[in-house]
Amino acid sequence: FYVTAGLAWHRWKAQYDYVKAGTLIVSNTSSSKLGAAAGAGFNFNPSFAVEARYVATKFQQGDADRTAGAVQVAALYRF
Repeated sequence: FYVTAGLAWHRWKAQYDYVKAGTLIVSNTSSSKLGAAAGAGFNFNPSFAVEARYVATKFQQGDADRTAGAVQVAALYRF
């Protein structure tokens, strides 16, 4: 069993629609921000492990910074 913690660089791409002055506006935006990541994993043997982590970061949407999070799950095989 092991734990992980660190910094993560994430690129977000978002598409959203909104109405401004009676006009529908469709916007595509992408943003790169630094975030924090923490998780845990388990080694079944020296070659195979599973890991789960939570990543918290922000991304730019229009004029505002939004907070976002993601759960990542990985199966790892070491050669």
